[in-house]
Amino acid sequence: MKCTNCESTNLVYDVRAVDKTDYHTKQDLKVELEENPDAWIFKSPKEGTLKANICVECGYVMWFVSRGDARKLKEVQDKNK
Repeated sequence: MKCTNCESTNLVYDVRAVDKTDYHTKQDLKVELEENPDAWIFKSPKEGTLKANICVECGYVMWFVSRGDARKLKEVQDKNK
């Protein structure tokens, strides 16, 4: 795999992206789509956990989710068209 910014192959793979809560615990960063965005409640969000590959040469970060999470999000998007 190459960096999409500088084309280096010197990368760090599958880095966990985290956020710290008020109680000093860690949570994975997520992306989200709602199955029922117009609902007042019960919007049924579907999530994908973010991970990253990082270029050692230029510092560029390439975000991604698992294939399974991407498929779930695509199903929600297709449903909401």
